[in-house]
Amino acid sequence: MDKREPSIHITESKLAKILFEIMDVEGSPVNWNYKKLATEIVKKAQKHTLNNRSLSISNDKLDKKVKQLVKASESDAMMLSNLIYHIRRSKTKLYTKTKVEPDSKEYGALKELTAICIEFCNTFELEKKEGFMKYLNIAIPKISSSLNFIGKLVNLAEKVYSIMEAEKFILEDENSSETKEIFNIYSKLITEQNGLVINYDKDPTIYRHFIEVRRLTDEMDIPSDIYIKAQFHGLMWTDSYPEPQHLVGDKAMSRLSKYMYENKIRVSTHKTATESFADKLKKLKDGNTGN
Repeated sequence: MDKREPSIHITESKLAKILFEIMDVEGSPVNWNYKKLATEIVKKAQKHTLNNRSLSISNDKLDKKVKQLVKASESDAMMLSNLIYHIRRSKTKLYTKTKVEPDSKEYGALKELTAICIEFCNTFELEKKEGFMKYLNIAIPKISSSLNFIGKLVNLAEKVYSIMEAEKFILEDENSSETKEIFNIYSKLITEQNGLVINYDKDPTIYRHFIEVRRLTDEMDIPSDIYIKAQFHGLMWTDSYPEPQHLVGDKAMSRLSKYMYENKIRVSTHKTATESFADKLKKLKDGNTGN
């Protein structure tokens, strides 16, 4: 049987609470700052983030969970049906005159959607009605046709999870003003290059990448404007610009290394608890320098 290495997704505040529960010893002379310790763990763990997952939710896993339809009680299904009916009649152009009832042909899909929404509530620690509304408010605007409406809400599960995870990631940004400044630098360079005005800040699944850039530049102790300019400079030959998801990673570091070398920009070589930025640049010069 294939065994997977366990992983966790946890907020900083809950991590601090767990550290307190594990490490607090009555009468100990050591007075730990659990909040600060949790903050440092989160910062160090950021570079090891499992970027290819969305709260360990995938269509396959959702399929397995929704087979347990016993979770979706009759009352839960009808509450969800009522919410869908209300939203469609008051907030969308996909108007409907009928609710999904137990004798409706879409009732089976409604039960499946109810199980998904209950799992959604459990995953994000939301009260049932609040979680149902959140799921629907994310998913419904992405539907453009009334045909197989409930089925489409089911199929949007992975997308909804991805958006919700990104929204939480953004809410937990410990320096949102600096992240916004990085986004503004990026946007300004695009406007200067081709006149386009981008609105990536409206899509949490895209905007979250600017938090990753902010955390990376903080860790390396390098000005964020130099980092962003390096990414644009490194792709000038393509007559294009870096997409947000390409602003971090080995190739992004390679572009930064080349830019700083060409412009004779020096960095501090002092050692810290983690590998210094100068060390990273040296590794890149010795190894991966491709675009």
